[in-house]
Amino acid sequence: MGPTAELSASHLHACDAASMLQRLSRNLRQLHQVAGDHLAALKDAERVLQLGTPSLHDHLARAEIYQQLECPQGERFDLQHALLLCEDPAQRLQLSQRLRQLSAAQPLH
Repeated sequence: MGPTAELSASHLHACDAASMLQRLSRNLRQLHQVAGDHLAALKDAERVLQLGTPSLHDHLARAEIYQQLECPQGERFDLQHALLLCEDPAQRLQLSQRLRQLSAAQPLH
């Protein structure tokens, strides 16, 4: 939440072990991405999806990692799942356009 975030009572709510592990894995994923360790970030992104109900942002984060790893099949998979979870019409349009661009690209393998 950044250095300017203020602590509030909502930050102190109890959570279960799976939610805590999922949050820690999200933080690790972000740290690995910043460090440029995309494979470690991918492992953490996978763990996030396995520990709980995946969110739109979880799929988008893993799609970004797959894009950095130049793996269009994985990126497409997560973009499709993000599109299913998306409720914002503008974001749905962006995701659809990104999927069309992936389909138009030549496969590397």
